[in-house]
Amino acid sequence: ADPCQQYNVLDEPWRSTHFPVSPSSDPKCDRDLNGWYRFLVNESVRMPEACVPEYSCGTHAPMWINGTHPLETDGIVSRQSCGKWSSSCCYFTTTVHIKACPGNYHVYKFQGTPGCNLAYCAEYNPTITALQTVPRSCLNQPCLSGQDCITDSCVDPCQQYNVLDEPWRSTHFPVSPSSDPKCDRDLNGWYRFLVNDRVRMPEACVPEYSCGTHAPMWINGTHPLETNGIVSRQSCGKWSSSCCYFKTTVHIKACPGNYHVYKFQGTPGCFNQPCLSGQDCITDSCVDPCQQYNVLDEPWRSTHFPVSSSSVPKCDRDLNGWYRFLVNESVRMPETCVPEYSCGTHAPMWINGTHPLETDGIVSRQSCGKWSSNCCYFKTTVHIKACPGNYHVYKFQGTPGCNLAYCAGTVIRIAATLLTNAK
Repeated sequence: ADPCQQYNVLDEPWRSTHFPVSPSSDPKCDRDLNGWYRFLVNESVRMPEACVPEYSCGTHAPMWINGTHPLETDGIVSRQSCGKWSSSCCYFTTTVHIKACPGNYHVYKFQGTPGCNLAYCAEYNPTITALQTVPRSCLNQPCLSGQDCITDSCVDPCQQYNVLDEPWRSTHFPVSPSSDPKCDRDLNGWYRFLVNDRVRMPEACVPEYSCGTHAPMWINGTHPLETNGIVSRQSCGKWSSSCCYFKTTVHIKACPGNYHVYKFQGTPGCFNQPCLSGQDCITDSCVDPCQQYNVLDEPWRSTHFPVSSSSVPKCDRDLNGWYRFLVNESVRMPETCVPEYSCGTHAPMWINGTHPLETDGIVSRQSCGKWSSNCCYFKTTVHIKACPGNYHVYKFQGTPGCNLAYCAGTVIRIAATLLTNAK
């Protein structure tokens, strides 16, 4: 197995270089530690690369790495691990194997220490900042690049997915117009295709009445490489001579082993019948979202609502469906980068693009969250529709983790009034 995907966790607080132990106390011992391990002491950490003083890391002679950590491209490497004693930084020595993993962490293969009163140390990785850490749970922390929030944990979707193995999904599987077509409206989560062999979604238009359904969905774009992480792509369904008559967004990640996983959130149709342009499937019916939406009216969503770094931030991870902003009056999401610690959260989400016109129907846009001087550090896709009456509705499917929330900015009514006065 790839040890980046199968390891044990060392999370004892005493492993920190900041944890002293008195000479008379009971020291820790890693003599029986055997296998691959990852350090998670409060956050993602790694072994020190410099000599560690005696009587720290919960033991007498703490073990450190005598060398540098590898890069992802280096694969599995061997390094000398030393333990300080009696003024010698390498009084005790052993060999460990190390691998750098996607997500900016390392795993270590330990085969015990050269005796007792010796234990392996952990220190904070200086390349990882506060909100880039790897939490056990994504309830109150954003996930790292390449991870997603799956069942309340930040997980690499290459390691946790469902399998789609039905033979009818093949492009070679026809269906007659009068037969009962298949429907993926309720497909939600990360999936991998395994139809007889490793397969992936087509990158070219697929004819109607194939793949076991009426309007088969394909990828309008190219699949990502492993180095690209999780990307968003448009998925299209052919109907009535248009290869992109139906549209939705999927997320894709390339995995080690030359396969891909896909995050699906249903298809844009109900009861095997696609919705008309400008409609969406809401509670089992094709509905105009301008006529059926939820309201977001919390004052903290305003760009003028600051939040301190120590307060409890808001989180929109569970927001799902169509929404309209009504914060005092009709407003919409900002189209420019919003500073951190505003809109009641740590990383406020804004629209990276322009809002549609009524004639555009439902469009997809990238929504970004600013963090660590990067206006698009966090990314997701939202769907937007302009409605009669000069307002917009948004289809949200959660944020890419917690400490992120959707912002309300521009006041539409004032903008419309100014335009009228100008005329």
